[in-house]
Amino acid sequence: KSRWIGRSLIDVYHDEFGSYPRSYYEAAIDAGRILVSGKRVTCDYAIKQGDELTHTVHRHEPAVSLSDLSLSTTSPAEHDKQQSEPPPIEIVYEDDTILVVDKPASMPIHACGAYNYNTLLEVLAHWKPESYGTGKLFTVHRLDRLTSGLVLIAKSSSLASSLGKCILERDL
Repeated sequence: KSRWIGRSLIDVYHDEFGSYPRSYYEAAIDAGRILVSGKRVTCDYAIKQGDELTHTVHRHEPAVSLSDLSLSTTSPAEHDKQQSEPPPIEIVYEDDTILVVDKPASMPIHACGAYNYNTLLEVLAHWKPESYGTGKLFTVHRLDRLTSGLVLIAKSSSLASSLGKCILERDL
């Protein structure tokens, strides 16, 4: 932004991005987590036209409510054991075309915002990848992250589209 040109890097981060105290930004610049055009600079670096500022932040994904099933990386033997474990999400109904699950509150259905892995689709895919893995389940409708309730999940994109249209037209 043109208003940043000539200002020190620390002043821009502190004044424009007030998420953290000045001391955090100073430490981030010193540690190389804030870079200018891919290079480490000092806190008093004066921003120039064409500079690209990057800030690398390590964040943990927020937790969600689940059963006791661990979602950590497992060995093949542990993975086989998990298959006999009850599902981490209650499956209310399933046939060859559709899956109906009871989504707990606190869990988004798909990746969004701060959630990439702690989502309904990712939890199901991790629990049973051969049946529910990436590209095998298609959302018919959504419930907000903080809302619990039954969710219809189709096993084909065409069925998801058809059922979604029925819901939209209140013809289900």
